[in-house]
Amino acid sequence: MKNKVISEIIQLCLSIENAAYETYNELSDSTKNRTMKKFWKVMSSEEKTHIAFWEKLKYYTSRFTFPPVFESPLKTKNELQQIVPKAKVLIKKSKKLKDIPKTFLIAYRLEFYLLHPSFEMLFHTMCPLIQGKSPEKEYDDHIQKFINCLEKNRQLSLELDLLGETLKNLWDKSKTLTLQATTDFLTTLYNRHGFHCFAEQFCYLAKRNKKYVAVIMIDIDDFKKVNDKYGHPFADIVLKEISLKTKSLIRKSDLIGRYGGEELIVFLPEVKPKGILVLAEKIRKNIEALKPNNITVTVSIGYSYRKIKNNINIELQELINMADNNLLKAKQSGKNQVYSDQLINN
Repeated sequence: MKNKVISEIIQLCLSIENAAYETYNELSDSTKNRTMKKFWKVMSSEEKTHIAFWEKLKYYTSRFTFPPVFESPLKTKNELQQIVPKAKVLIKKSKKLKDIPKTFLIAYRLEFYLLHPSFEMLFHTMCPLIQGKSPEKEYDDHIQKFINCLEKNRQLSLELDLLGETLKNLWDKSKTLTLQATTDFLTTLYNRHGFHCFAEQFCYLAKRNKKYVAVIMIDIDDFKKVNDKYGHPFADIVLKEISLKTKSLIRKSDLIGRYGGEELIVFLPEVKPKGILVLAEKIRKNIEALKPNNITVTVSIGYSYRKIKNNINIELQELINMADNNLLKAKQSGKNQVYSDQLINN
């Protein structure tokens, strides 16, 4: 099977979800409280929806090659392997359990296991590849529903209110850590790691669909002079404004990241070659017209395009290198221009 470690991680996530589904069913069957019976049944139903997502992800990883998602996949796999038996133990513990505070403690442990960072990372990175909707919003609602129920029953135990607050903080932290791993703090664009992670995914789709992909490299001209003359705070403002302007000019399906100090990178999935030059010129002209604090700032742009045919990692890096070389030629030719040595034949 392709993607052996990722497939194993997805299977482990699926096993934890199945344990949650069975546990909530047991809690629903065990309680005599009508309100709680209905609540646990809803939680069980939502877990079934989550399971469908993981089944779909499992199916795709068995058929297609996927890019690396985790920096330490074996470590992630090992952590999940330790969680699975703990989650399965909760199924047995929930049988014939009628004490409501204890049922909440069981459910809290389950939701705690489901907050492992691998879940959020897979939502964040894999959904574009399977061309599906991320269940992140459903998970948000699911956890909030559980927290609300804890709050309603807090008179039963002082612990319940604290459990809800802790769970919400853990979920928010998990999402924040995922964003920090892939996002540049200053510009809020993808950082280099995030850009590569998502660009590789779209390369897989483009390869599957036999479409062109393109990379546009953008470098702010004489940025060091701006930095030296006006100071770092103003230079940061310039970089942020150029980032926002560029992002506003590309499609929602395109990727944009901060690749270096003053260098931005745009990835265009499934693009027509003739449109690349048009977009690059549009970006260049709009940035020249920005004039932050009435100061003219220009950019040089290089781009390249190709169809991905074999090794995605190698061919994506070659594409980036070609765009970077074309950017250098734009600089050498006088700056404030777009350059590509590829002929537009398509």
